[in-house]
Amino acid sequence: RTVQKNAKYVCLASKNCPVDKRRRNRCQYCRFQKCLSVGMVKEVVRTDNLKGRRGRLPSKPKSPLQPEPSPPSPPISLLNALVRAYSQSTPRELDYSQFSTADQPATSDAQHIQLFYRLLTSSMEVTRSWADRLPGFSELPREDQSLLIDSAFLELFVLRLANRSILQEDKLVFCNGLVLHRFQCLRGFGEWLDSIRDFSSHLQSLNLDVSAFACLAALVMLTEQCPGLKEPKKVEELQNKIICCLRDHLGFGAGMA
Repeated sequence: RTVQKNAKYVCLASKNCPVDKRRRNRCQYCRFQKCLSVGMVKEVVRTDNLKGRRGRLPSKPKSPLQPEPSPPSPPISLLNALVRAYSQSTPRELDYSQFSTADQPATSDAQHIQLFYRLLTSSMEVTRSWADRLPGFSELPREDQSLLIDSAFLELFVLRLANRSILQEDKLVFCNGLVLHRFQCLRGFGEWLDSIRDFSSHLQSLNLDVSAFACLAALVMLTEQCPGLKEPKKVEELQNKIICCLRDHLGFGAGMA
């Protein structure tokens, strides 16, 4: 009632009057102060629209309806996924830390062979990392995944090397980003080096963009004709999807072989 009527009281003593059952009406000021001190909330009062029930704070207005969650973004296209897998496994910065020309001191055959095997080991790690990112590859049986990678590894090694090498400068650029001069690879690669350079020249003359090359690299590995596959049909289905993707990208009709 004090709050409802906005009543103002004054204590005639020292604002410390005893308030109990027997003397509660002697000082309205001290009685009201005691109510506040024990936890009464002034806002909780019975106004006219709350008669017949205990006063309580008006309920909070219901928040407006939450907006509908936006639909999930469409899945990334197969072509974009292939490009992403290739780009994420291809270092942008080239590594010239071991690059040297023919004028540098000669190294032994053992050192050349050791370098060659280090390159193969590093390239295998890059190839596995790339394959794991290919759409649909992780859905194949683990045995088939390993078999496809192992069977196509050397072809992928040469394909990536041929695509990135800078022939006019005699620079071989490997898939881990390492750059070596042609003379540094002679004893490690032997006659294989000339074949790689010839293939590189023909490949680069095609002027493939990164999308086409990403498809090509995937198709080199994904072949249902790989001996020993547990589920060649799944591999063939994935291969056909990438073939269609490459055809669409190059603008070929669906009827072209």
